[in-house]
Amino acid sequence: MLSRDDLRAAAQLFTARSYAKDAIVATEGDRLEYFNFILSGRVQGFWRDEEGHQLKLGIDEPGMHFPDQALTGEPTLVSHVAISDMRLASIRREDLMRLLERHPQIAVVMLMSVVARLRRMIARARMLTMDDVYGRVVKLLLAGAGDGGQVSERLTHAEIGQRIGATREMVGRVLRDLARGGYIEADGGRITILKKLPSHW
Repeated sequence: MLSRDDLRAAAQLFTARSYAKDAIVATEGDRLEYFNFILSGRVQGFWRDEEGHQLKLGIDEPGMHFPDQALTGEPTLVSHVAISDMRLASIRREDLMRLLERHPQIAVVMLMSVVARLRRMIARARMLTMDDVYGRVVKLLLAGAGDGGQVSERLTHAEIGQRIGATREMVGRVLRDLARGGYIEADGGRITILKKLPSHW
């Protein structure tokens, strides 16, 4: 554990930054001087192609950090947008490296976080390459559903498509079929799973 003096010294290396909802926090290809820890709010990674199509990636929440490429000084691989008002604690890469050398226990915690993110990315890549659109929609709904079957986020067909790499029309077709079959109920963007979803359609 860090002593109070160590914590005070470490705190002086950080700069507080605030971003409004929808602000672009990082752009793919940029070399960022700062490594960011999220104090409040949420940020979402995404890729955008030359035609403007987006593929939304994972959401980072308070206690998490980004972008991992700032640790090596390489260009960031993912753009990030604030999906709520947010506050960051930012530290220069050089200062972070010195902090990790002095306190390797911090490096261990960060490494575990990076590995967890890698596992999520591999699972997502597996879903995008091996599942059909129906399977991707079902996995997204199940991942977001609470005990009562209600998906916690209000999601449009376009937002679902951006997360699973499918068109709005394809997503709409799957959801309409599930609703007609009595498997889900959709009301104003709020989706509730009513009974076990078929593994295939």
